[in-house]
Amino acid sequence: MDGRFTDEELAIAKSVDLCAVAESLGYTVKRIGKYHTL
Repeated sequence: MDGRFTDEELAIAKSVDLCAVAESLGYTVKRIGKYHTL
């Protein structure tokens, strides 16, 4: 994995809210316990 992504790219990827991305694509995100489902 070394050298595939820059530290900046990794920081951006880790900061993305996947629930918000899914909702913006039209999915309904449901929380079940500590997990989420579409």
